[in-house]
Amino acid sequence: MLKELELIPWKRPEHLGDNRVVPRATLYPYPTEASAKSCDRAKSRWVKLLNGKWSFQLYGRPEDVPESAVGKEGPGGWAEIDVPGNWTVQGFDKPHYTNVQMPFPNEPPDVPDENPTGVYRTTLTFPKTWGKRRTVLHIGGAESVLLL
Repeated sequence: MLKELELIPWKRPEHLGDNRVVPRATLYPYPTEASAKSCDRAKSRWVKLLNGKWSFQLYGRPEDVPESAVGKEGPGGWAEIDVPGNWTVQGFDKPHYTNVQMPFPNEPPDVPDENPTGVYRTTLTFPKTWGKRRTVLHIGGAESVLLL
């Protein structure tokens, strides 16, 4: 059991991330003071918003996700989903909200056998001018575990 917990991040509440930058206040670079004052990220030539339609597939639990789903090509026949967005309000699964107690009978760190797992896919194309720049992927939020 201990070995299993070492390997499965969603069963480790103390595990906050691997290979990520130190959390800090979000800061966006802008080319001019006027564009910075607008607070419009789209006005920065160093920001690329990833909003839009992404491919999406829902699985019953993380262990059900085939390697091909996270491979370079991926299987076909995926649905489209809006990003940013929450799959439970876009026709997939159902919301699990509570402000009193967890809606699952399991005690942490155990998770239910039914553990809906979404896989999102898209293709990114970066501007050529970013070739020698450090690029940071900023995920504005995730409801649970996020593997990239």
